[in-house]
Amino acid sequence: MSSQSPPYSSTTASQQQSQHQKTILITGANQGIGYETARLLALSSTPSSPHQYHILIGTRSLPRGETAIAALRTACPTTTATFSPLQLDVNSDTSIAAAVQRVGEEYGSVDVLVNNAGVSVEGKAESEGLSVREVWRRTFETNVFGQVGVTEGFMELLLRSSPAKGGPRVLFLTSGLGSLRMACDPEDRYYGLSAVAYRSSKAALNMVMVDCSKKLAGRGGLVWGVCPGHRATMLGGSREVARSMGATDPEDGARVVVDTVEGKRDRDKGKVVCEEGLRPW
Repeated sequence: MSSQSPPYSSTTASQQQSQHQKTILITGANQGIGYETARLLALSSTPSSPHQYHILIGTRSLPRGETAIAALRTACPTTTATFSPLQLDVNSDTSIAAAVQRVGEEYGSVDVLVNNAGVSVEGKAESEGLSVREVWRRTFETNVFGQVGVTEGFMELLLRSSPAKGGPRVLFLTSGLGSLRMACDPEDRYYGLSAVAYRSSKAALNMVMVDCSKKLAGRGGLVWGVCPGHRATMLGGSREVARSMGATDPEDGARVVVDTVEGKRDRDKGKVVCEEGLRPW
């Protein structure tokens, strides 16, 4: 794609989206749980389904978004969902502002925000020669500051979501590794795992989620932390290594996200939901 290509290729966003569709923005949606969430949402969107979606595929580069959308269209040939790529680097305020402006101009509102983009840096520290400070900085930059920046940036558009579409929904993808209670439990399977920068970032994100939930409670908004579980993604740099540690398919984690988007976890708003039920703080 040349630098002169429009952000929304082939057909315009207004042509692609119909008024009855919910607009869903997923960050880091070109791979892993973000991609699988988009795929499962698309499979849920059929002519006879009440779930109709226009899915914004948030990625750092437009070519990655275009590639993901091509794969989604192949994987979901009968879906009524539509897709648009959205260039969005969660670590750049300039990128976030540009994405907000674009989405505001094209859609006017966002109904669901899935804060999926995240990193795990500690496994790369030695090979990349990273200092302890740099490991922590990179981890919090994406996992906390990035998610806060995106959520705050899109808040005005989220608050424009109509009650007919369920009002705004905000999902923060967190982890059971951020649970203080689980970290202190010698019986927990991950008790011996340090990864303290990553774990701390998810604990911080849980507080962000709680605060966001309280702020939106009186404005028709619903907010969750979503723990997708240990899945075989590129988060730690290798799907194979993740599988060797017991990780399962990303689709399994994405189902928890989709259930939350589609209203099956509404009773658990303001909490951290997971496949098994709820994660403790």
